[in-house]
Amino acid sequence: MVRQALVADAPTGFRNGGTMPTDIDSLLQRAVDAGASDLHLKVGSAPVIRVDGELKRLDGFERLTPADTKDYAEE
Repeated sequence: MVRQALVADAPTGFRNGGTMPTDIDSLLQRAVDAGASDLHLKVGSAPVIRVDGELKRLDGFERLTPADTKDYAEE
């Protein structure tokens, strides 16, 4: 399931002005590509990954809204 971008001119497959993937698979792929063991999604925070035991914020991501977090969880 892929949601529509929240900004009309955002690139396909992204939300919030083109910075956040619209599907959980893309977000998880970013985590895997970074060598992460965990992905943390919390309302009010940008996505965070755990790499070698250290928590790191994913660059280029906005804070998650309640709707963002719910949508990711329901995929």
